[in-house]
Amino acid sequence: MVLNNPIRRGQLASEILNNDLWPEAFEMLTKAYMVEALKCGIKDDLPRFRILEAIRQVETVRSHLEAVLLNGQLAAEQARAFEEPRPLLRRVF
Repeated sequence: MVLNNPIRRGQLASEILNNDLWPEAFEMLTKAYMVEALKCGIKDDLPRFRILEAIRQVETVRSHLEAVLLNGQLAAEQARAFEEPRPLLRRVF
């Protein structure tokens, strides 16, 4: 399976992070929440607070997902390093 290969997983993670849709998706979500916050009435403090909290959480979720994807890239780099042939003994001096 593709997802069992750490190098392929790293490539997929890199593709996601470098895709223009990645930041656009979070921007669209934030804008949608902002529109809903602006629709709240003057006395609707609790709904407005909850929407603003959701906007903050969008950035938190984004940073968590990016950390997971960057971790996948790191795993791919480590897997590549192990695949490269290295001499068993190295000359120290």
